[in-house]
Amino acid sequence: MNTSNCDRLRVLVVDNLRDYVDATVLLLRTAFQCDARGCLDGELAVEVMTEFEPHLLLLDIAMPKADGFAVIAQLKKRNMVPPYVVAVSGYAGEAITNRCLRAGFHHNVAKPTSLDTIKELVAESQRRAFLAPAS
Repeated sequence: MNTSNCDRLRVLVVDNLRDYVDATVLLLRTAFQCDARGCLDGELAVEVMTEFEPHLLLLDIAMPKADGFAVIAQLKKRNMVPPYVVAVSGYAGEAITNRCLRAGFHHNVAKPTSLDTIKELVAESQRRAFLAPAS
């Protein structure tokens, strides 16, 4: 994934709940000046990833068609895992967090996500995407 020469943090929000996607994308664009897009299913998200190359992927884990675990598996298979992948779900607790980490997510947050949580995720994504040491 090419993260050099980026003017703005690119964020892809994937969730089957349109209101959540629309609100989160709007928040990311207006409050944090991110280049944010949304998808309503996991299968489409994998295709959007190819062209959009987000730095941050906010990915619901419970969706029809392809859930978040299937999406992350497809991204790994295609060598397309973004710098920061966050599971966003109604599920919470140590067991689901551990499952997410084993699957390849970097972090797990429970819905509803607060403004402070989004702010922290954006800040961490910026550190990972733009301040990583050159190899």
